[in-house]
Order: sequence, then C-alpha cells, then structure tokens
Amino acid sequence: MKKIITLAFLSAASIMKGADFGTWTNWSIDYAANDKIELAAGMEYRTTDNASETDRWAFNGGITYSPMKLLSIEGVYEFHHRNRSGVWKNRHRYNIAAIGTIKAGRWSFSLRERFQHTIESGESELRLRSRLQAKFKATNKINPYASIEMYNSLHSGEKFDITRMRYRAGTDFKISKNVSTNLYYLFNAESSANKNILGIDVAFHF
Repeated sequence: MKKIITLAFLSAASIMKGADFGTWTNWSIDYAANDKIELAAGMEYRTTDNASETDRWAFNGGITYSPMKLLSIEGVYEFHHRNRSGVWKNRHRYNIAAIGTIKAGRWSFSLRERFQHTIESGESELRLRSRLQAKFKATNKINPYASIEMYNSLHSGEKFDITRMRYRAGTDFKISKNVSTNLYYLFNAESSANKNILGIDVAFHF
C-alpha cells in the first residue's frame, strides 16, 4: 500500500511540475435585493505562460435565487476578451446552475450542476460542469474548502466525454462585514495542457 501511495504521489507531482502556471484575480460586487435574491457583477484577469502573458479579461453579471436555505439557482452572463497567441478575440458565455447544500456540524457539502454555453466566432461550445465541494467552518471568519469539478461535453456524437477536470483547495476569509476574499490553488487537467493556478477573489457585499 505504501508503494502504491508513493507512486501515485510521485506521478501527480510529475504532472503538476510539467504543467504551465497562471494566476486568476477576480473582483466582484454583490447586492442582496432581499432574503432570496442576490445580484452580482464582476471583473476577472487571468495570466498564462508561467504568468508572463495576459490570458484574458472577463466581465460578468448575474442573479442568484434561493427558494430555500439549502438550494439556490443562478444565471450568469460573461464577456471574455482573450489573448490567443497574440491575437485578441471576444467571446460570449452564459450559464445556468443549481446548487444543493447539506450541513453537518461545522461541515457543509455542496453539489453544483452548471450548464454552460460559450459562443466565439459563430461557433458554440456546450458543457455540463459538475462540482462537489466540502467546506469547514474553522472560525466565524475562516472557512477552508476543497472541491473537484468535472467538465462533460454535451455536443452530439461526443458521448458525454469528460473534457476537463479541476481540483481546487482554498480558504474563504471574512475581512470585514462587507468585504471577503478567497485564496486558492487550482490544478486544471485536460488533454491539451495541464495548468497550476494561484487565485484570489475579492468580493464586496451590500
């Protein structure tokens, strides 16, 4: 068993070492219209090629509806300005998601199913993103978490193929009543290229 664990660890370390490195930075503003509806808008900046080049700028806006405490439904639109080998391209994306949460003491477990449609240069990409997450309430201000996410293709003839896997671990920090941040590491695994990502989200709540 020790040999198997060691080999698995070395294999994972080798994959991560040979992968590209990038950073993701996100700023957002959330507004609670009432107990069930929240509006949000944000901007994101991503780097690639060992954080030496801009990968994309993104702008988004969305709404979240929570009909009950442990269930929420969200809809989001995103505009991306992407750098592809020195050529800047625009694309549009919208997604619809349902998130179910179960709490057990200081732990909370959630499953998110997100339908994603991306349009670029007249071409469409359809994905179903399934994410399972576990979060622990360490204190009133610190909440570490870990998640695994699977991308499935919804195109005809692709037989629900898994196109991407994401493994993420991080911590939510509540800086003040109206400001919070999320620091995380993410490993993005896909056939074209793997990537190590360090990210930070800053959110303002009103």
